Amino acid sequence: MGCGGADMAIRTGLLAGAAALALFAGALPAMARSPAQSPTRTTDAPPATQPTAGGGLSPGQLAMLERVSDPRLSPDGRRVLYNVRTTDWISNRGVTALWVVETDGTSRRLAASDGSRDFRVPAEQGLGTFSALQHRRIESRFVHVPDENHWVLKPRNWVDWQQEILDWTAHYTAE
Repeated sequence: MGCGGADMAIRTGLLAGAAALALFAGALPAMARSPAQSPTRTTDAPPATQPTAGGGLSPGQLAMLERVSDPRLSPDGRRVLYNVRTTDWISNRGVTALWVVETDGTSRRLAASDGSRDFRVPAEQGLGTFSALQHRRIESRFVHVPDENHWVLKPRNWVDWQQEILDWTAHYTAE
Protein backbone atom coordinates (compact mmCIF):
# COMPACT_ATOMS: atom_id res chain seq x y z
CA MET A 1 0.00 0.00 0.00
CA GLY A 2 1.51 3.37 -1.06
CA CYS A 3 1.62 6.53 0.94
CA GLY A 4 -0.56 9.42 -0.17
CA GLY A 5 0.60 13.04 0.05
CA ALA A 6 -0.87 13.57 3.53
CA ASP A 7 0.53 10.24 4.77
CA MET A 8 3.96 11.12 3.42
CA ALA A 9 3.85 14.55 5.09
CA ILE A 10 2.91 12.92 8.41
CA ARG A 11 5.66 10.31 8.00
CA THR A 12 8.24 13.00 7.18
CA GLY A 13 7.11 15.04 10.18
CA LEU A 14 7.39 12.01 12.46
CA LEU A 15 10.87 11.22 11.14
CA ALA A 16 11.98 14.83 11.65
CA GLY A 17 10.53 14.76 15.17
CA ALA A 18 12.32 11.50 15.95
CA ALA A 19 15.54 12.90 14.56
CA ALA A 20 15.19 16.06 16.65
CA LEU A 21 14.52 13.90 19.73
CA ALA A 22 17.63 11.80 18.99
CA LEU A 23 19.59 15.01 18.52
CA PHE A 24 18.33 16.39 21.82
CA ALA A 25 19.07 13.11 23.62
CA GLY A 26 22.57 13.12 22.16
CA ALA A 27 23.07 16.70 23.33
CA LEU A 28 22.06 15.96 26.95
CA PRO A 29 25.55 14.82 27.99
CA ALA A 30 27.01 18.02 26.52
CA MET A 31 24.43 20.09 28.39
CA ALA A 32 25.37 18.35 31.65
CA ARG A 33 29.07 19.19 31.27
CA SER A 34 30.42 22.37 32.73
CA PRO A 35 31.71 24.92 30.19
CA ALA A 36 35.29 23.90 31.03
CA GLN A 37 34.54 20.31 29.95
CA SER A 38 32.90 21.29 26.68
CA PRO A 39 34.64 19.92 23.57
CA THR A 40 33.60 22.96 21.52
CA ARG A 41 34.62 25.57 24.07
CA THR A 42 36.59 28.38 22.44
CA THR A 43 37.85 30.51 25.32
CA ASP A 44 39.77 30.23 28.57
CA ALA A 45 38.29 33.39 30.08
CA PRO A 46 34.70 32.59 31.08
CA PRO A 47 32.50 34.98 33.01
CA ALA A 48 31.56 34.26 36.60
CA THR A 49 30.40 30.66 36.78
CA GLN A 50 28.79 30.63 40.22
CA PRO A 51 25.02 30.09 40.31
CA THR A 52 22.87 33.00 41.41
CA ALA A 53 21.69 33.21 45.02
CA GLY A 54 18.42 31.58 43.99
CA GLY A 55 20.27 28.64 42.40
CA GLY A 56 19.62 29.71 38.81
CA LEU A 57 22.11 30.37 36.05
CA SER A 58 24.12 33.57 36.12
CA PRO A 59 24.14 35.84 33.05
CA GLY A 60 27.68 34.64 32.34
CA GLN A 61 26.60 31.01 32.47
CA LEU A 62 23.71 31.73 30.13
CA ALA A 63 26.05 33.44 27.67
CA MET A 64 28.39 30.43 27.67
CA LEU A 65 25.71 27.78 27.06
CA GLU A 66 26.00 25.81 23.84
CA ARG A 67 22.88 26.37 21.74
CA VAL A 68 21.63 23.67 19.38
CA SER A 69 19.38 24.85 16.53
CA ASP A 70 18.15 24.34 12.98
CA PRO A 71 18.05 20.54 12.70
CA ARG A 72 17.69 19.34 9.10
CA LEU A 73 16.94 15.74 8.15
CA SER A 74 19.03 14.35 5.29
CA PRO A 75 17.12 13.37 2.12
CA ASP A 76 17.60 9.67 2.93
CA GLY A 77 16.37 10.19 6.51
CA ARG A 78 19.50 8.65 8.06
CA ARG A 79 21.29 11.77 9.35
CA VAL A 80 20.54 15.12 10.96
CA LEU A 81 22.57 18.26 10.25
CA TYR A 82 22.34 20.89 12.99
CA ASN A 83 24.05 24.03 14.31
CA VAL A 84 25.82 24.38 17.64
CA ARG A 85 26.57 27.95 18.67
CA THR A 86 29.15 28.63 21.36
CA THR A 87 30.49 31.89 22.69
CA ASP A 88 34.04 33.11 22.23
CA TRP A 89 34.13 35.35 25.30
CA ILE A 90 37.47 36.97 24.47
CA SER A 91 36.53 37.93 20.89
CA ASN A 92 32.99 38.84 21.97
CA ARG A 93 31.34 36.83 19.21
CA GLY A 94 29.36 33.71 18.62
CA VAL A 95 30.99 30.73 16.92
CA THR A 96 28.81 28.42 14.85
CA ALA A 97 29.70 24.85 13.99
CA LEU A 98 27.72 22.42 11.85
CA TRP A 99 27.41 18.89 13.18
CA VAL A 100 26.06 15.69 11.65
CA VAL A 101 24.62 12.83 13.70
CA GLU A 102 22.91 9.58 12.70
CA THR A 103 19.18 9.59 13.55
CA ASP A 104 19.81 6.92 16.20
CA GLY A 105 22.10 9.41 18.00
CA THR A 106 25.38 7.68 17.09
CA SER A 107 28.36 8.86 15.09
CA ARG A 108 28.28 12.58 15.92
CA ARG A 109 30.89 14.42 13.85
CA LEU A 110 31.84 17.95 12.94
CA ALA A 111 30.83 18.91 9.40
CA ALA A 112 32.12 22.49 9.25
CA SER A 113 32.96 25.18 11.72
CA ASP A 114 32.63 28.91 12.04
CA GLY A 115 31.00 30.09 8.85
CA SER A 116 29.43 32.86 10.90
CA ARG A 117 31.74 35.52 9.46
CA ASP A 118 30.23 35.30 5.96
CA PHE A 119 27.39 37.83 5.97
CA ARG A 120 26.15 36.92 2.46
CA VAL A 121 26.22 33.13 2.30
CA PRO A 122 25.91 31.37 5.66
CA ALA A 123 27.92 28.15 5.99
CA GLU A 124 24.65 26.20 6.29
CA GLN A 125 23.65 27.34 2.81
CA GLY A 126 26.97 26.36 1.23
CA LEU A 127 27.00 23.03 3.04
CA GLY A 128 23.38 22.42 2.05
CA THR A 129 24.24 22.97 -1.61
CA PHE A 130 27.26 20.69 -1.30
CA SER A 131 25.16 17.99 0.42
CA ALA A 132 22.52 18.16 -2.33
CA LEU A 133 25.20 17.80 -5.01
CA GLN A 134 26.76 14.85 -3.21
CA HIS A 135 23.35 13.21 -2.75
CA ARG A 136 22.81 13.45 -6.51
CA ARG A 137 26.33 12.06 -7.09
CA ILE A 138 27.45 15.26 -8.81
CA GLU A 139 31.19 15.80 -8.53
CA SER A 140 31.69 18.61 -6.03
CA ARG A 141 34.09 19.98 -3.46
CA PHE A 142 33.31 21.99 -0.33
CA VAL A 143 35.84 24.76 0.30
CA HIS A 144 35.51 26.47 3.66
CA VAL A 145 37.66 29.40 4.78
CA PRO A 146 36.70 29.88 8.44
CA ASP A 147 38.73 33.01 9.14
CA GLU A 148 37.28 35.11 6.30
CA ASN A 149 33.97 36.76 5.57
CA HIS A 150 32.38 36.80 2.09
CA TRP A 151 35.43 38.48 0.60
CA VAL A 152 38.60 36.39 0.84
CA LEU A 153 41.18 39.07 1.70
CA LYS A 154 44.04 37.53 3.66
CA PRO A 155 46.93 36.95 1.22
CA ARG A 156 47.47 33.23 1.95
CA ASN A 157 43.73 32.50 1.86
CA TRP A 158 43.36 34.50 -1.35
CA VAL A 159 46.13 32.49 -3.07
CA ASP A 160 44.56 29.19 -1.94
CA TRP A 161 41.11 30.38 -3.08
CA GLN A 162 42.43 31.38 -6.51
CA GLN A 163 44.21 28.02 -6.82
CA GLU A 164 40.89 26.25 -6.19
CA ILE A 165 39.33 28.28 -9.01
CA LEU A 166 42.23 27.55 -11.38
CA ASP A 167 42.12 23.82 -10.56
CA TRP A 168 38.36 23.73 -11.15
CA THR A 169 38.71 25.58 -14.46
CA ALA A 170 41.52 23.29 -15.64
CA HIS A 171 39.55 20.18 -14.65
CA TYR A 172 36.34 21.15 -16.46
CA THR A 173 37.81 22.84 -19.51
CA ALA A 174 40.57 20.31 -20.26
CA GLU A 175 40.39 18.85 -23.75
